[in-house]
Amino acid sequence: MGGYTGAPISVVLELEATATLLRVEHALGEWLEKAHGVSLESADRDELVVEWRKSEDDNFACQLVASDVGDQTRRTITVFSDGNGVIAIIDETPLGAPHALHTIVDLSERLRLLLSTLLPITPGVMGLRRGELTDFAAVDSKELLSELEEDLKPGMLVAVTADDAAPSIAQQALLSDLSGLAIVGSISAAAPLLTQFGTSLAPRAGSVVNIARTANGLDAHVVASTSLRTKLDSARRVVVRRQLSAPVPFDLERRRSAAMSKLLAGGHELDLPTALLLLDEESQRANELDNRLKETATQLERAFEEQDDALSDLDDALSRLRYLERAFKELGEIPTVEADFDDDWRPDSSVDALVAAREVLEFLVITASEDGCGELDTQQKRGIWGKKIWMALRALNDYCRAKAEGRFSGDIAKYRDDPASGGISLLAEYAAHESEPTTNRPNLKAMRMFGVPATVDPAGKVYMEQHLKVDKGGALAPRIHLYDDSGGLSQRIYIGYIGPHLPTWSSF
Repeated sequence: MGGYTGAPISVVLELEATATLLRVEHALGEWLEKAHGVSLESADRDELVVEWRKSEDDNFACQLVASDVGDQTRRTITVFSDGNGVIAIIDETPLGAPHALHTIVDLSERLRLLLSTLLPITPGVMGLRRGELTDFAAVDSKELLSELEEDLKPGMLVAVTADDAAPSIAQQALLSDLSGLAIVGSISAAAPLLTQFGTSLAPRAGSVVNIARTANGLDAHVVASTSLRTKLDSARRVVVRRQLSAPVPFDLERRRSAAMSKLLAGGHELDLPTALLLLDEESQRANELDNRLKETATQLERAFEEQDDALSDLDDALSRLRYLERAFKELGEIPTVEADFDDDWRPDSSVDALVAAREVLEFLVITASEDGCGELDTQQKRGIWGKKIWMALRALNDYCRAKAEGRFSGDIAKYRDDPASGGISLLAEYAAHESEPTTNRPNLKAMRMFGVPATVDPAGKVYMEQHLKVDKGGALAPRIHLYDDSGGLSQRIYIGYIGPHLPTWSSF
């Protein structure tokens, strides 16, 4: 797996808070000796140029640059200590063709060796070390997954095995290659813990489950056993891309720049040409980040506009479909139909959707305050979320109406899969229950207690664990919490909350 990497790679490692400059120097010196057979000092050699610089105060900063002409790759390791901890940033960049497709990203042998050399000074997660094979059956998976959602925490690679069996050769190869990027280990295919990893199908023995951190939280991906046996290199590249795509706190570049400024300030350790080169590199990096941010913002705004238009088109199509269904059923022909208010009108915000729902959706009793919707409306997706919330509330209203009129029997989940004839489809994801850890925490359960009439519950409040997931997107993703009394005396649905995702057990 050595040689040309193909595209730039940037790896961020959190080191132990007690890591000293001396310990970092020892690790980097050990890597240089193993990888190139040279010592840790600035020097020019036939195929290798080594640049080493450091500051020696309490909050130290150091940087090693190894430009390898042999494999046409430059590796820059920047380590810095500040009040927030110790961070190592490893950049591996081809000396030529730096804009190669990211799909061919892989770890070179020397980068793998560097990661394994730094492993002893990286902190564990719940006592688990990256370089050790863990038996995940003996680990509290809920607590572990909660830990892994935190900034800079590594991902997780789980080899799924038959009962009491060791990982296969292919599984061991993948886990060995990537132990520096993730916590690795194994678990039996029959273990109930696998159901908590969020995979759509139960992973089979011989596969590997990759748990990676994304902008929307932890995400699971199963690498099939056949891929491991026949296309190990491709499978590894997929996992590498997923592990390296984890979001990094925005202030990390600021901390990195502060560390570089500290190195530049120690002018007695750097000659002027080197200092100017570093300054130029940092300026280029800042400009590239600024351009990428502007480009991403433009693309995001365009995507929001396209999604907003698509939602309107979808709503129109669904409305026409309902009219046709009613026409064929009642008249046997296609009449000219005028749209009702709730079919013709679309909100521009979540607050608009809430106010309109209170006025025209007669089978919904909405006690939710406007505060949650107001928070949603501060976001760039306010128009999209307003339309999605409106469509979801109308679907709930049609579901409740159909039950009251005897045209539908079943719960919300059944209606979502097969709505009543002429009814509005429920597109939002429906959850009938909260997770057990969330329900068992009194403070989290209290956040989901909302008011209902005493005729529905004598306490005047009920636990509204039923909810609609209006959209994805982390902590701000809209949720609608409800109590379904469509089969009760009131024949109504009570909406207690519309707003950002309420805290769960994994939020703490």
